[in-house]
Amino acid sequence: MGETFGWQGAFKAGVAVVAIVFALKRSRQLCRISPLLHCSNTFLKCLSDVDCREALQCAGVSVIPKEGPEHEKERVINLTNWVPCCYPHRRQKFFTLTTCLDECFDIPLSSRPDGGVLHLPKDGRCLHPTPDATFSPEVLEGSWYLTIGMTDLDNYDCQRVNITHYPPDERDNRHKWHMHEWYRGNVKEKDGKLHWKEAQDFGNFTATDTPGKLFWNDDRPYVVLAHKPNEYVIYYYCAALSPVRREDSKWWTSVIMYSRRPTMSKEALQTYKDVARKMGYGTSTMVFPNNHVNERSADGNTSFCYIPELDGPASQRTWYEWLKG
Repeated sequence: MGETFGWQGAFKAGVAVVAIVFALKRSRQLCRISPLLHCSNTFLKCLSDVDCREALQCAGVSVIPKEGPEHEKERVINLTNWVPCCYPHRRQKFFTLTTCLDECFDIPLSSRPDGGVLHLPKDGRCLHPTPDATFSPEVLEGSWYLTIGMTDLDNYDCQRVNITHYPPDERDNRHKWHMHEWYRGNVKEKDGKLHWKEAQDFGNFTATDTPGKLFWNDDRPYVVLAHKPNEYVIYYYCAALSPVRREDSKWWTSVIMYSRRPTMSKEALQTYKDVARKMGYGTSTMVFPNNHVNERSADGNTSFCYIPELDGPASQRTWYEWLKG
């Protein structure tokens, strides 16, 4: 009888604890004790998922003190390190945890003046420039080099992309231009040490009813500012720092140029400078990714920026076909 009572008592106490915790979560009281306690369920799910766990570990080695003595206790994340560190795992799953943690703050991390990231461009504002009305998405097909940009995220070595058009099908009635990107650089990995890493990214562009305006993976605005068919395309893009968009949310933005060749012409460079100035970017902040022109690989058999899928026999097989097996 005593054992039954003990079990029943423990069960009732457990239900009471769950009810109290649930009430505390709804009132955000757990946030005051610990944001991690408030997000304990989400945190445990993250730890049990390899993609989220890897992104969490990469965040740990990518968080650095904010610059300036007046910000001694503040921390920001270095996206230039965090993004490639997560590869080949899906870093998007990590945002479920950050969204939960944001609930504990009157001003979410992604809405802080600095966006919670190192070197936030243009105060985190996403502008709405006039697109190049003569642009047609068909121009995108084929391989490109990123030759110039405005932020650290544009400054990896050997940034190359391949874009393939896929027409509407039974699953999606839109035209899509699938993009597969390769890049290289020194990245602080989960062991806390710098490693030379080759990373990849992929997604798709979809066109809108406005010529020159595209969306990357359905939610990231890309605006074509200028282009010359088969030579270059200049984009302005906005990448939200949080999946939950608020009026005060911050965006990572840049003006970048993709060129058919690893270097750009003088005409293309001048066009880039002109449109960047119109967007309020100073040319002193321009970055030129190292595409290692005329350099060879360590074995001397290929160019330094050789990508088998683009330059070798595998180039006849698109990344989308490869994923489908």
